[in-house]
Amino acid sequence: IAPRMVLRERAIVRETRDVLCIGPIGSRQDFLTVTFGDGVLQVTTGCFSSTLADFEAEVNGKPDGYAKDEYLAVIELIKLRAKERGAT
Repeated sequence: IAPRMVLRERAIVRETRDVLCIGPIGSRQDFLTVTFGDGVLQVTTGCFSSTLADFEAEVNGKPDGYAKDEYLAVIELIKLRAKERGAT
């Protein structure tokens, strides 16, 4: 696991394809970690750890700017990977 990559208690990782780690990203220049294990998708960055829907709502509530644009682009990648992995 990368030094700043965070896995929370609900994260299930059985193989390398179960994890997506992107960063540094956003205004805090932190890492965003997504796990897809056993069909459960979890997004973690900084103190945030929840579902993709919750993360997307959080991002959409932020002011426009480069950090928001980065996160919106990553959300599309996460959706693509989730579809491929059968995760929700």
